[in-house]
Amino acid sequence: MEFYDDDPLIKRVLGLKVLPDVSTISRALMEYDDRAIEAHHQLNREQVISRVEREGWRRITVDFDGSVLSTKKHAEGTAVGFNKAEEGSAQLLSVVLHLAQSGQVFDVLHRSGNVHDSKGAVAFVRQCIDRIREFLPE
Repeated sequence: MEFYDDDPLIKRVLGLKVLPDVSTISRALMEYDDRAIEAHHQLNREQVISRVEREGWRRITVDFDGSVLSTKKHAEGTAVGFNKAEEGSAQLLSVVLHLAQSGQVFDVLHRSGNVHDSKGAVAFVRQCIDRIREFLPE
């Protein structure tokens, strides 16, 4: 949030004069249940696909990457994992699929930081590819 605090473009796009405080966003996100989270994921996927359709790309390249997010405090879903740079901190270990052509994030699989990199990754990759093929069968 601090990175974007003085960015006039972000404020204009969001229609805000001042960006909300991190705690305000956190409180709002705490109200998300599983259904709301899935609806958010679905909306994001649809927006990415709509960009692909607008651009008229006949072929897309997807990139799956692992990402570690360390927290200084306990947060729901985090666990202490192996990370030399942030030893002993709680972490989320995510798998992110983004489109190579645009850099847009298509979907994210969040996992606690104490799981192996491969946990759930194969199923997530297959599910993402199936969803992309559903949107873009050709």
